[in-house]
Amino acid sequence: VIASRVIVQVLSRCAGAAMTSTVRVTRHLSEWDYRTESWEFRTRMATTAWSADLRHPIYATRLLCEVANERGVPTSDLLAGSGIGTADLDDPEAVVAASDEIVAVRRLLAALPDQPGLGIDVGSRFRLTHLGLFGFAAMSCATFRELLDVSMRYFSLTMLNIDVKVFEGADSCLLEFVVDQLPVDVQEFFLERDVASIATTVSQFALPVVARYADQ
Repeated sequence: VIASRVIVQVLSRCAGAAMTSTVRVTRHLSEWDYRTESWEFRTRMATTAWSADLRHPIYATRLLCEVANERGVPTSDLLAGSGIGTADLDDPEAVVAASDEIVAVRRLLAALPDQPGLGIDVGSRFRLTHLGLFGFAAMSCATFRELLDVSMRYFSLTMLNIDVKVFEGADSCLLEFVVDQLPVDVQEFFLERDVASIATTVSQFALPVVARYADQ
């Protein structure tokens, strides 16, 4: 528990000013009802906020290049026109702007127009152990709720480009993945990649939940 608190304190410092612009809790609503046709939420709604200037660890771009290389697309072709250099891929401390990630993804999609599921292939390779302090904080979570709290608070330290909305109730939780903020031509890729990465990295939390609703 003490180690987890220290990690969260360090995460706060790492996120710094970026937290203000990239993470927001829309409202804390202890008595508010959010009703849809089949859901009722009384606790709160939280949401992340994406921007083109959001900076992510280089790890996601390294995996993108790995998938491209396996399909015959050179790294230099993938990174051309972006602000990412090939040397950056070997720097564990390097970060890249979301706008540069989009450039690289567009070049991959253009090079491999007839290969579906590229986002899933990239996202399924994500591992929490490669996410630095954020990964350690996530691994220290005892429940799915704690994991959501850490992820929403430190969104700028994840590698997600989709926005996430969480509607939490007494015994139910609804996740909404939003891609409207992204250019239309890369929405499908990032939805595939980010949902696959969530399922892969938090499988110990997510799989029991998925199993409950498999027939739906």
